[in-house]
Amino acid sequence: MRAVLTGFSGSGKTTVGRIVARDLGDLPWVDLDEAIVLRAGRSIEQIFAEGGEGELRRIERTVALELLGRPGPLIVSAGGGTLGDPAVREAARAVPCIALYVSPETAIARVASGGGVRPLLAGSDPLARARELLAARAGLYASGDAAVQTEGRSPQAVAAEVCAILRTEAVAVPLGERGYPVYVGSGLLARVPRLVVDAGIGTAAAAIVCDRAVARRHGRGLCRELGRTHRRVIRVLQVGGDRHKTLRAASRLLDKILAAGFERSCPVIALGGGVVSDMGGFVAATLLRGVPFVPLPTTLLAQADASVGGKVGVNHKTGKNLIGAFHQPRLVVADLDTLRTLGRRQLASGLAEVVKCGVIRDEAILGLLEEHSEAVLAGDPGSLAEPLKRAIAVKARIVARDERESGERRALNFGHTVGHALEAAGGYHGLLHGEAVAIGMAAALKMGVTRGVTPAGLAGRTIALLRRLGLPVEAPAELVGGATLPMGRDKKAHDGLVRLVLAAGGGRTEELAIRPEELAREALG
Repeated sequence: MRAVLTGFSGSGKTTVGRIVARDLGDLPWVDLDEAIVLRAGRSIEQIFAEGGEGELRRIERTVALELLGRPGPLIVSAGGGTLGDPAVREAARAVPCIALYVSPETAIARVASGGGVRPLLAGSDPLARARELLAARAGLYASGDAAVQTEGRSPQAVAAEVCAILRTEAVAVPLGERGYPVYVGSGLLARVPRLVVDAGIGTAAAAIVCDRAVARRHGRGLCRELGRTHRRVIRVLQVGGDRHKTLRAASRLLDKILAAGFERSCPVIALGGGVVSDMGGFVAATLLRGVPFVPLPTTLLAQADASVGGKVGVNHKTGKNLIGAFHQPRLVVADLDTLRTLGRRQLASGLAEVVKCGVIRDEAILGLLEEHSEAVLAGDPGSLAEPLKRAIAVKARIVARDERESGERRALNFGHTVGHALEAAGGYHGLLHGEAVAIGMAAALKMGVTRGVTPAGLAGRTIALLRRLGLPVEAPAELVGGATLPMGRDKKAHDGLVRLVLAAGGGRTEELAIRPEELAREALG
């Protein structure tokens, strides 16, 4: 692992860098100022006094380029102005670059308390000079991969956030030229502007689709950060809930974005849960015949399912997701910190999609959830990261082989045929999506055992795990009667038969062609 920490004097680069290198496995760590002193055989103050800032920057450039060109793991604590050199800035693009932020007042206080001397802050008014330098370097710090606030925080807390950012991994969705990364980790929302720019997406404008609750928690900060890289940021609100995922609602979003002016190269960014992700993607797919789409899922359900794979759409009164398109994102950013505000029921609903991927392809996921069930239900990012990444990887591999659901991708519908019917029967009230899918999975597992397709041990283990996660495995009696008609209208029905996905164990699935009324009777009777 390699990274550069930068920031103004007093931001804590040296102390934090040392802790980060230790906590990431005793990685090599270099303080650039110390390396400069070693190379020059003189202190920073002497270099500055004898040759001015020009000589200091020349030595700094040479040493920085040597360090960044060195192979192997390395954490570098760089000077506040190091990235001002174009060659160094270009070399640093190859590694994560994290800026540590500090106010001018705190910077001056920390430098004074440390007894250090900063030649660039010398003079009769160090505070005014600090403000001037910080303003001049704001663009440099904002151009990094992430920013971490150090104000009022201990070096250990700052280092922990930096480590979380550096541990972030991207799951690739390998679709050739249309492939994209799915970033999973903590502290990622602050990195979105940089990730969007690096993806080559237009910066004339950006439209953020979100609901009111998410807008209050995360929308303002995202708008502010995007304002650093995009000339205009348009925020449009979408009411949450599946019953609001309609053509009429999509038309309202399109009206607002078009009224504000938009270019085909500019992104629609969906900040929120599954409904917002589906709606934002549908708008992106239809706006100007297709614009870049960037989902920022803030629920576990959306992170595990709706944001990955390119299926976008809206509901019709006769069924769920009957109007839509395939429109792949340019990137997906799943910030685990956004899950902290979710209740236990919402987290459990999202875990249903993670369980699904474990049953159909990667049974190791089931073991992780069994071992850490309480932690994942509490929203612990450390416990959620691995099963979530594995679930996303399952979906990514399937989508890469069958993008438009002509064959293998139908395996991802495990539990959904019955689940969608129950949601429609309830008018999208009552059951959460993951709860309906859990009931559908339990029904499919029992039917698979009856037909000799599903191993009884897998069925029993999965149903026990669903219960352990607080998910229902039996359909509410009041929904059973109304589920038959929606099953017949399932968008995957053919010649009056629906295809029910059955788990065959060992990462395999089979399909059962069955009449809707027979399925309703056997699965829900």
